[in-house]
Amino acid sequence: MQADLESTFLSRTLASTETLELADIHSISAFYTPIEERFERITRIARRALRVRVAAVTAVSFDSQWFKSVAGWNVDELRLRDGLCSQTIIKGKRIIIPDLSKHPRYSMHHLVIKSPKFRFYAGVPLRNAND
Repeated sequence: MQADLESTFLSRTLASTETLELADIHSISAFYTPIEERFERITRIARRALRVRVAAVTAVSFDSQWFKSVAGWNVDELRLRDGLCSQTIIKGKRIIIPDLSKHPRYSMHHLVIKSPKFRFYAGVPLRNAND
């Protein structure tokens, strides 16, 4: 049983041991699960529908966001403060920003002024049936 359970977890190369210790989430199995097709479908649909080069689904815990699916950008995890989705999480509702470079909160954000130079942002909190 233990071997079967371990085979479903992500490799720790995706989330360093130091990061996991800092976040203190070793027991939260959702963060160790492999990329799931249901999330991959969401990113494909989002990229196509919004005509954007990057789309992602993340799971958030404490101060980190873990990418459950990401297309168009090579990233596995970000500190929450380094990403763009904090307001989506705080407000708990859809947020759309047509041009990040002209937005007072995000115009100087490192993801906007440096690579990957994001311009458009759309964030929607995904909830399970218990939320």
